Amino acid sequence: MENRPSDDLKIIAAELARHISAGNISAACEPLLAQLAGNKYDPAYEEAADSGTKAAHNTAIGIWKKTVEDGKSFYSRDAARQIEWALWANINELPAKSSKKRLVLLGESVARGYLYDPHYNVARELEAILNEKSSPWNAEVVDLAKTSISMKELLELADACTALEPDMAVIFAGNNWDPALADTLNEEDVNTILEIFRQDGFPGIKDFLSNRFRDLVTQCLEQLSASLTVKGIPVVFVIPEFNLMDWKSDHIEQGLLWLPEEKMKEWLQAKDLAEQAGADMEKLGTAAARMVALNPSNPLGYELLGHYYATGRQYAAARDCFESSRDTVLFTGGVTKPRCYKVIREQILAEAPRLGIKIIDLPAVFASAFPDKIPDKSLFLDYCHLTVEGIKLAMRHTAAAIIGLATGKPVDAESIHASALYPDRHVQAVAHFGAAIHNAHNGQPQAILQYHCNRSVGFSNRIKDTMLRFIDFSSRHASTFFCKSFEEIISDGEMRQYEGGLLSLVHPRGRKLMDVELVDAIVKALDTVHIQQADIIDRLRIKEHGVGPEGVNLLDSFYSASDYNEFLSVPKSAFLQYRTLTAPFHFVAGKDHETLSFSITCRTPEREEKDQYIKIYLNDEGECITALPMCNNWNTHHFMITERLLKAGVNRLVIKWPYTAAPLPEVSGVSRNALLNAMYPVMGEISSFFVKVCNNSVP
Repeated sequence: MENRPSDDLKIIAAELARHISAGNISAACEPLLAQLAGNKYDPAYEEAADSGTKAAHNTAIGIWKKTVEDGKSFYSRDAARQIEWALWANINELPAKSSKKRLVLLGESVARGYLYDPHYNVARELEAILNEKSSPWNAEVVDLAKTSISMKELLELADACTALEPDMAVIFAGNNWDPALADTLNEEDVNTILEIFRQDGFPGIKDFLSNRFRDLVTQCLEQLSASLTVKGIPVVFVIPEFNLMDWKSDHIEQGLLWLPEEKMKEWLQAKDLAEQAGADMEKLGTAAARMVALNPSNPLGYELLGHYYATGRQYAAARDCFESSRDTVLFTGGVTKPRCYKVIREQILAEAPRLGIKIIDLPAVFASAFPDKIPDKSLFLDYCHLTVEGIKLAMRHTAAAIIGLATGKPVDAESIHASALYPDRHVQAVAHFGAAIHNAHNGQPQAILQYHCNRSVGFSNRIKDTMLRFIDFSSRHASTFFCKSFEEIISDGEMRQYEGGLLSLVHPRGRKLMDVELVDAIVKALDTVHIQQADIIDRLRIKEHGVGPEGVNLLDSFYSASDYNEFLSVPKSAFLQYRTLTAPFHFVAGKDHETLSFSITCRTPEREEKDQYIKIYLNDEGECITALPMCNNWNTHHFMITERLLKAGVNRLVIKWPYTAAPLPEVSGVSRNALLNAMYPVMGEISSFFVKVCNNSVP
């Protein structure tokens, strides 16, 4: 196989598999896992990743440590930082300066070539274009891009990389900068934000944080200029674009920011009208526009309005809506995915020219290349990571800028051709399968999961074995580490290009998902290549998760979660909290269709109205199967679902919390967590939720 891992890694993987099979997890596995891939759920990984490029630039450049032998210095990967290796280019040693023109590439996971790397990436494509016969440059690109690099690390790396004597620097960044903004906020700022929210609502917070972010971006550009352009190293800055059309906001991003009672009630009515509009675009447009006017903090209104405009081929208006949807999370403090906000882009466009920094504005590039569509899954694997087509288009324009700077003459990007370099079909299959997993674990809809699964099997029939193993270990109750199918993926090494493989595939400890939507999408994709798994998976799910007389705890992550999106609340709550009006669950019924008995302990904190009810629905049916009274205190309720309403296999149960208005609470001891609780009121809480096969003695 062309893309097999090295023999050393196979030895480590085999040793790890042996320990897993023996059940010796905690003591023996973690050091081995660290050697194979960075574990983003492990504290050691977080500490190492946070350390970034803290070493002074005269001793290290990223993970490459300076070594001097026989009077000659070179940079090789530092074994002490091995846990970080998977985040950087798979290069043991940075090459010495040659007669070639040297470019350094700095940036984030988009620049890393996420999901294709190391077999294909941005650096390789750019170097191949620059070394085409028609190019005036004989170039080498030193790949210093790092997945999840912070703004601070980027600035340190820009300073350190001058030791490599680059002739030019390409910086492809801006998606990971909102944590830097959060780091600037102190307790006084948090208090200020709350006061602004009380007086001016969401627009006031937006203005406050936008101004703070503009200052931060300007400071970043000035430091980059001081490290590079002032020293005679030209800089090309590539502004990232976002998957505006296909990436959807999740249930956390759609959390209900506090509004006065009448506004919220009207917004919820408009939301219902928009979601009921179906093919009636005028009804959709009217309702969505009302949602935006009433509550500009919620991304859903913008998404629906953007869909209305896109359907009508009003692409400029659609783009504006989708950009507004993308940006709401910055101003509401939600936990979100990397993205380059409009304020970042505008500030770079405004400030970079005065600092001598050349700009490649990908939003403008993509809009020009595709005037009749919004950036979508043809250019993106997920929210911001580019497909092969996206990489090639971006690097054609980057290469044109580089050649123009080198020759002193403007170069039309249309005259620059993409390279003949392509990842092989199996690499692309793995990339799309990795994209399906990544999209699923970030709460994306079934349609996009199906698209990537279908693309994956379309590229390579060989991916079927990995898919079969994945749906097996995802559907089992046992910890992923204990599943033989997971061990086989580790030993095989097929998925290493998905964030190093291994620990990107493993479910976090105590938070394993059933991956219902993803597994169903994989099963359908396999069916297109004549591999039928539906009945097998149904039987496996019933065996592993089926409700029996002993009962099932529906608060377990298998049943209460379908992705890893969450509000960051410190300290963590001991029970499930919902800041939206719905709480979805899954449970698995056996083929015997026995009546099931449910017991739930819940409350609607600070809210209790006698004529309002907590309603429960089954399998997306419109009829409420039971209604529970609101209560500010913890109450335990029992209800049954008869066999005639159940499906054999996976059933979906949705709890809908009633909306009742409450005044914006007073906050004492202001903190970010207090700010969260004030701005996003809790609609409902569940401390216990069990289901079991009905027994006549159970009410």
